[in-house]
Formats: sequence, structure tokens, C-alpha cells
Amino acid sequence: MTLHSLLLYVLIFFGMVAAPFSILQPILLIMNRNLRKYKHRPYVAGRRVIILITTVGQASNVVNHIIEVIRGYALDVDIRVLIEEYDRSVYNADAIVVPESYRTEKNSQNKHRALHYFSQWLSDNGYSSDTYVIHLDDDTYVTREYIQHVFSMEEDAGLGTVRLREYGHSLFSTLADFGRVTDYDSYVSFFSSRHRPIGVNGEGLTIRADIESELGWDFGPVSAEDLVMGQKIFSHGYSFGYIPGYVMIAPATNAKDFYRQRRRWVDHFIKSSRDIWKLRKAAFIWFSYLYTFGWGSLTGLIIWALVVLVGYRPPVPVLVILTYELIMAFISKQYGAWTVKEKKYRIILLLLQIPVTVFESGTFFYWAFKRPKGTKDYTIAKV
Repeated sequence: MTLHSLLLYVLIFFGMVAAPFSILQPILLIMNRNLRKYKHRPYVAGRRVIILITTVGQASNVVNHIIEVIRGYALDVDIRVLIEEYDRSVYNADAIVVPESYRTEKNSQNKHRALHYFSQWLSDNGYSSDTYVIHLDDDTYVTREYIQHVFSMEEDAGLGTVRLREYGHSLFSTLADFGRVTDYDSYVSFFSSRHRPIGVNGEGLTIRADIESELGWDFGPVSAEDLVMGQKIFSHGYSFGYIPGYVMIAPATNAKDFYRQRRRWVDHFIKSSRDIWKLRKAAFIWFSYLYTFGWGSLTGLIIWALVVLVGYRPPVPVLVILTYELIMAFISKQYGAWTVKEKKYRIILLLLQIPVTVFESGTFFYWAFKRPKGTKDYTIAKV
């Protein structure tokens, strides 16, 4: 076997193995089509809700905008900002300050170090099962319906789905993140609504206060803290549900931040893989599959380029599967594009679908060949 043949077989293998996700995703989108319809339910008597915005202090103007948006809902929520001691920014909400000297038992760093301090703060201040905490990053907010559902939810924890905000800063990052919208509307929503969370993200993650105090966020120096927490909630027997309403997220503002953000996600998963495996093997297998074969739609492009340019003739069944997978990658992004008001993005995406696919697929190789160093996380620009 020549090296050329071997490379072709490897490409085909990755493309074929990635195909099941392309088959599953449209099925889940159809099954989930009624999930996001918010239906008002009576609030639970005595229910309190804390909105916690965690920040490293580089986007106080964005945080204050988020606070303004949430206050505009006129709901009885307690908005708090979790900050580090060095942060001298002025916030329009009460701040919880993490002391510079604070250390955890497992030497957690970055965001989950601060969150672990917060989990202890909840206990120290007497918050219990009557209080739910909605976690937000410093560039995200949730819709009014999201918070209303938390006031009435029966589950112990939950997560909703995402929509894009402030998406005019980086065209390619925005177009690539349309696929993220589709992922949430398909498999993330499906598993959450079946009370078996898989794709747990910290943006909008809602947890009953006493459970958060009990479990804590002390997962080691570098961690996929949101994913680990979601699996820990599930493995400890607490209920997890789907929250109708949206978490409004902002795509990376440039290609460098997009690549480093995606690299961080993969790196954190790898470094938390042992913990995830112990907590729930299904989540470990699912994300291992996505991170390893998620770029597989790119193989369809490569194979078709070889067909057109050099007359390569792959087996017809293989070509059919890879073509279907490539088409579904197109449709997946278009689904996300149809969730924003500006119609121009549907047309732009249609014209740039191939370079966007290449752009997004490159994040896997960026992680593979340029691993992050140290334990300090790279923080992307916030808008």
C-alpha cells in the first residue's frame, strides 16, 4: 500500500465514522421542535433566584450591560458578580470577591476556583434548597422566559439552548457558531429534556444552591468545569431538566480568539477525561467521538476535490455517505443562520460554506499541533 492510498483510507475512515452524527442530528431537531415553546407555570412558593455573572475583570462595561438587560425584565432576582480581589472595576450589582490568597484542596485554577469559593459562600450565607443559581459568563445573558421557568422548575438543575448576540464582529466566527446553535437545539436539548445531560455548558447552567454547595467546583488545576459539574449532578442522583428560553452568547470577535477558545474546550476535556469517565462513561464517549471525528465533514470536501481534479473514483457507497454528510454540514450551519433576524447571513453562509467548514475544522488540528502551556486560561475579548 502506498502512502497516498493510506492517506485516502484514513480520510475515508474519519468521514465514515463521523456520518452517524450527521444522520442523528436532523432527527433530534425534528423531535425537539416543540421544546422551546415556553408555557407559563405557577412559581414555586418561596423560590429565590440568583443570577451569578463570573468575570476576570476585563469586560466591566459588558457585565454592566448584561445587568441592565436582566434588570429590564422586572423580575425579582438577586444579581451578583463574582470577581477576583485584583478587580477594581465598578459593577452595578453586589460583588462577591474571591480573595487572592484563596486556595482549594485540589488546587483548582481559573474560573472553577472562583466558582468553588462561591459554592462555599452559598453555604456560609445560608442559601439552601429554596434558591436556584443561574450561572452566566461575562458576555452572556438569558431571556426573560428562561428566568421565569427557573422560578417554576421542578428539577434540581437544568440548561437551555443558545442564540447568538453581538455577531457582527468576526464573520467567520459568527458563521461557524451557527453550527453551535444547531448542536444545542439538537443533542444538548434532547439529552437535557430526557433528564440525562450530555453537553453541559456553563452558560445558563442552573443549579439548586444547596446542591452546588454540596458538590463544589474543586476539579483540579485545569478542568472542563461545566461538563464535570453536569455529570456530577447526574451521577449523584439529582434531576436535570431542559429550560425553555435562550442563553444569548457572543461569538469570538476574531479568528485568533475563536481558535484559542475551541482549543481551550478540547484541552479542558482531555485534562478532565478521567473524572468524566468515572462520573459517566456515556459523556466521555460522546465528547471523545465529537472531538475526534467532528471535523469529518471536511473529508467529503477533500474526496470531491480529488474526484474533480484528479479523477479519483472512490466506492459509490462511500461517496454517497460522505456527500450526505457534507450536505448535512451545510444544512446544520444554515439552520443556525435562520435563527438570527438578518437574512444576509443565510446568503453569506451559502457563499462561504466551504471556507467556513475548513476554518472550523482547523480548530482540531490547532489543538493537536499547538497545545496550550501552563494552567492559566486564555480569555477572549468580550462584547
